[in-house]
Amino acid sequence: MRLVMKRLLSVHRTTRLVLPMALLLGASGYPGACGERYYVNSVYNVWTPNPWANMRKYRAFVDESKARGFNSINLDISWATARPDGSYDFSLFDRQVSYAISKGMYVWPRLNCSLIRGREPYWFTDEMCMRDINGNIYKHTNGRIPSITHQVVLREMVRFCEAVAKHCGRTFKVSPSGVDPIVCMPFSFTPTLETEYFFDGELDYSQSARDGFAKWVRSACLSLGDLNDKWGASYKAWDEVDLATAHPTAKELYFESRLQILLDLVGDSVHKASPRMKVGL
Repeated sequence: MRLVMKRLLSVHRTTRLVLPMALLLGASGYPGACGERYYVNSVYNVWTPNPWANMRKYRAFVDESKARGFNSINLDISWATARPDGSYDFSLFDRQVSYAISKGMYVWPRLNCSLIRGREPYWFTDEMCMRDINGNIYKHTNGRIPSITHQVVLREMVRFCEAVAKHCGRTFKVSPSGVDPIVCMPFSFTPTLETEYFFDGELDYSQSARDGFAKWVRSACLSLGDLNDKWGASYKAWDEVDLATAHPTAKELYFESRLQILLDLVGDSVHKASPRMKVGL
């Protein structure tokens, strides 16, 4: 099946992000400049109540991590820290990052745009959830999944990532010797804090995904006749073309393009907010 796409290159071009969470070699001024690796231990602020809000416990964890040879701490900050006035609550995040830095640790702030364990932004509604082919909200053991085809979700993810980058850029400075304590900001939105569009092999059939697909497929195909020929279908009008019955390859290309758009927006917004910040998957 061949889809003639006007923006094929924009779908497949390399995103403006880096891959951080493996043991990466760093550039000058980072761990790795002389072959040293990042050894990262993780703190997940996803629990209610959150045990890591107890700073005595958190400090003990960082201290033991340092003693056992780790040189980096990965900790998440959730978009659920959003306030109605448009700001975010960075209070716990600042205490955690500051302590790790004070112990000579590098920090990987994870940009957590998931709905894990019910931690959802105050503005989030059911219509913004990823849904299965029957229209039911997709539910994972760890929580629901936001649909990145929904324009409010897309906007708020980007706004949150930009706010964290700007805050980190202003609050956590590069040392006099030129070492940046903030290595990279991994971005995630699934119930396991990863960066995948669909989870467990399920695609998103929310209304926003269906509407977006209808627009995308018309821009991607030469004509309805060409689409019928390639898909082995017999559509008589464009409004009959639906995500649920689309060719599997077309679905994957569509969702790939949505993920590419999101990652590019996140990468651009973070770099705009603080040029020294790096974003990862």
